[in-house]
Amino acid sequence: MAELPLSVRGARLLLEAEKGGARVTDRALKVIAIFETRGIVSKEFAGECYTNSPYKSDLLNQLDLWEDQKRNTRLVSSKKTALAREIYAELLKRLALQPSRGALTLPEQKHLFRAILSAFCDGVYFKGEGIYWREGEERQIERTSILNGARPEMVAGLPFDLVINREDQKTGNKEEKY
Repeated sequence: MAELPLSVRGARLLLEAEKGGARVTDRALKVIAIFETRGIVSKEFAGECYTNSPYKSDLLNQLDLWEDQKRNTRLVSSKKTALAREIYAELLKRLALQPSRGALTLPEQKHLFRAILSAFCDGVYFKGEGIYWREGEERQIERTSILNGARPEMVAGLPFDLVINREDQKTGNKEEKY
């Protein structure tokens, strides 16, 4: 992992994705680029589900928006997408890989979903009453998450897609952080 030009999460995701073949690896590189840009959706995006995958993930949803950007121009930020495309192209170049085309099969979709989960294994939160929690931290799913409708028993994520509710120890004021 240390030899890859990626964050620890990105490297873990990539190593797991490589086991699924070239198309899974290609999509994983795009997911890593989306994650590194902190998402590619615009302010117009309201949390609609565009992924046709049976595996629900905000990153997979944004990947589908990216891959069909011509039909979703108002939902994706052109600036963030351009940055994500630069990261993706640089990763292809540094890793000496070629872009891979074609739709993912169901087993490949499952493998990509598992690769994403492997990168966030330290960020699993359990469903509580209206919140998600882990080790004393309470979080809410962001309003634009596609998981809002289903409310799964567990979610995996980071502060960029979850809201952290904390109380300031000195003042007692409650605050939300994203």
